Amino acid sequence: MKRILVLLTLIAISNAYSFAQDSKYILRHVDGIQSIKIGEAFSFGQNKKTYTTILGYNYYLSKKLFIDASINFETGIIQNTDVRAFYLRLNANYTLFQVGNTLFFNAAGGFSGGIEKVNSKISNNDSKKTSFCAGANVGLTTEIFLSNTICIEPFVYQYFQLNSEIGHQFYNYGLNLKINF
Repeated sequence: MKRILVLLTLIAISNAYSFAQDSKYILRHVDGIQSIKIGEAFSFGQNKKTYTTILGYNYYLSKKLFIDASINFETGIIQNTDVRAFYLRLNANYTLFQVGNTLFFNAAGGFSGGIEKVNSKISNNDSKKTSFCAGANVGLTTEIFLSNTICIEPFVYQYFQLNSEIGHQFYNYGLNLKINF
């Protein structure tokens, strides 16, 4: 099954790439363009160090404005405590400036909410706790287009979470791979 999914993904990417090579189809920061993204990130804060897997979707509202929705899955160990968290992030991104048609610098801001599962393993008293947290974030992203459809996106965000068991303020940085269609 994995091989079929990988094969279908490669076929879709190659078709998108050949479609984008036609100069009349520009899929970079144009109204109505959509993209999917997958990425990895690292989060750190006062007591927090976790790894994040990201699956997301972007929709371009105009040349300078797009919305971004993603599901983030975080895992880590914080002071003998196993942490697993699922977050839904909703951001608005604004392009501050661009260099040519391949490099875009964006400011982002938005809301996040999710569920955190904490499993403490201190001494013989195992305690499990699940909580809902919500908050806001601000960040900077850079889109580097390798072709009309394929983009890598390094990013850094600062999150402010309420009711969080694993940190109320933390940073998140990483890299996404985006495919526009």
